This record gives sequence, structure tokens and C-alpha cells, in this order.
Amino acid sequence: MVSRRGEHLFARNPETALIPASLQKLPLAAAALEILGPDYTFQTTAMARAEPVGGVLDGDLYLVGGGDPLLSTPSFAAMLTQHGAVGTPLAALAAELVEAGLSRIEGGVIAVEDRYDAFARVPDWPQKYDTQSVAGSINAIAVNQGYRTPPGISSTWGLLPHPTPALRAATVFDDLLEARSVVIPQSPAVAVRGGDYRDFVELANLTSAPLSDYLRYMLSESDNTVAEMLVKELGLVSAGTGSSGAGTLAVHGALADEIPLLAVPADGSGLSPQNLLTCAQVVEVLDIGGPDGAVASGLAVAGRSGTMENRYAGTPVEGLVRGKSGSLDGVASLAGFATTTGGGSLTFAVILNSPSGWIDNNAAGAFFGELLRILVTHP
Repeated sequence: MVSRRGEHLFARNPETALIPASLQKLPLAAAALEILGPDYTFQTTAMARAEPVGGVLDGDLYLVGGGDPLLSTPSFAAMLTQHGAVGTPLAALAAELVEAGLSRIEGGVIAVEDRYDAFARVPDWPQKYDTQSVAGSINAIAVNQGYRTPPGISSTWGLLPHPTPALRAATVFDDLLEARSVVIPQSPAVAVRGGDYRDFVELANLTSAPLSDYLRYMLSESDNTVAEMLVKELGLVSAGTGSSGAGTLAVHGALADEIPLLAVPADGSGLSPQNLLTCAQVVEVLDIGGPDGAVASGLAVAGRSGTMENRYAGTPVEGLVRGKSGSLDGVASLAGFATTTGGGSLTFAVILNSPSGWIDNNAAGAFFGELLRILVTHP
């Protein structure tokens, strides 16, 4: 489907529900802006049963996860900066505690992962994803998106999920404190789920960048981990349950009135082959904010940034298309906004599904390129 300010210029099978792949991130982004707002932030908190006395904390230090999708070590934060994202530096939380005078913890660092459920992946994802680099461990206190991260990484490509993300977060924070001369005699650990921390004292707090920044990274780089973390946060805020199921219902509930016959998503990232969207629905999602909205501003730019940085460079399309691409076995998709030579804007969505489960990506890419050329040269 191609439309201009709500007027349909061209459509072929626009109401056919197909597997959209990563175009599923578009309704997630629109719902997140509706439910949370662009300025929403995530909080990671250091807590204890009582304040330290003379720099000594009598007991354990609890690192309470707030669902921050980009809680980072210094090297991971540096990598995110290279991709235009803002990581939340866990080292800053350690520094704040030390600056407040903390010098010794009589117990250990305990990670609290209770904000979300215990599933580190979407339950109905294909089993093959467990050994593929598609997403990190979805956990409320995960550091570096819950990936196994060697030093000096330049992207998350090829990384695999860490099997114990909460324990790793506690270990990383323990190391950050000890590097600042805090004495910690006990080993890091993970709190038993269901603990009551209402009477605990907050010792330090770490605030993330705003949601709008996270959506920009999720959309432009097609980051699956941020998407699935956001789904759980939407479930928690909307229904009090930090689960994928509650979150996908929240996405549907936020958009159902505006987008007729919208199906409940199977996930937020589009990795599930159970997702279904029509081209008409994708265009309607994009037109909620339009070409000047928050979703549009987060899309990759042809030949310039994100997943489209190496596509269409040096062609008439470069710099004139903001888009979200998608790819799975047997699926190729692309949607976004095209600026025409006359200065107008067109909204477009294309979804290709192959019954055989195989698509010639070169042919699909050529088709997309020709379509975009037609769009940007439209009067």
C-alpha cells in the first residue's frame, strides 16, 4: 500500500494478513508512546535494610532491576554510542555509592530480578533461536542486554544470551564496587523471587535515557532485545504483570480502536512467525504520528543510518526514505515514509511472504529499490 495524507494511491492485497517480521516493532513503538510516553525512563536502584554507618553497610546490598533495556558496562555503552544510542552506565551507580562514603559491605551484592517474570525468552519462539544471535536474555536487571559480551565488541551481531543474566549483573556490580576499593567479603547472588523491599532504604538510583531514545535505537537498528523488554514493561504498567503475554495484550489494547481487525501480537520484535499484519494496518500505524512523529524520527534513513545505512547509498533514494525493514525465513518487508521530489511525503508498506519458506533476498531487495525510486520521484 502507498498513501498520501490518508489517500490511497496504490494498493495490492492490502488487507491480506501476512507475517511481517520486524515491521511488528512499529505497532510496539506506537503503543509504547501511547502507554508510557516519550519521556518515560527506567530506574535501577541500590537498596539495603539500613543506611551504612561510617561507610560500612551491615548486610547485603540489593541491586534492584527496573527493566532498563540498555543497562551497560563501559565497553557496551561505548558500542551503543557508535550506533547512536545512549546506554545507562552501571558504573555511575557504583560511583554514586562510593561518593556517598560506602567503603565496605558486610554481606554481598544481591540482584533483584522480580520486576518481570522468569522467562528469559518469548515462550513460543522457535527452539532454533536459542542458539542463534537474535536477542539477549530478557531480564529486569540484565546488563549488556543479557548477552555474553567479550571486550571490544562493535555490535551485538553474533552474541549469544547469557544463561544467568541476574547473577551476572550482581557480579558486574560487585566488580565495579571493588574496583573503587569497596570491600565485599561475600560472593554476589540473586534474591529469591517474591521478596518485600518496601521498608528498605534507597542508597542510590540510576535513571535511563528517555523512551524516545530507546525507540530510536530499537527501530533504526531493529534491536530485538529492546523490543521484548519494552513488551514486558508495557504488561507491567498496563496490567501489573511483567510478562510477554500481558505486554502484547497491552499493545493490542492501545491500538485496537484506531486500527480495525488488528491481531494480538505474538511478540514485540517480530521474531515470531505467529505475528500477522496487513499492509493497510502498517500504514495506519505509521500515520498515527505521521512523517514528523516520534516513530518516523526513529526509523533508519536510506543510505545514511541504521539497518538502511548500506542500502541505496549513491542512488536517488539516499536520504529521502525513512524505513523499517524486516526479514525472516520466507519473509521480506519494508515500510516507512518517502519524501518526494516535490517535497511531499508518502507512507508505504510492503510485505512479501513465500509459501515455500524461501525468498530470494537479492530479488526482493531489487524490488524494494525500484519501488522506492518510484516513490521519491513521484510528483
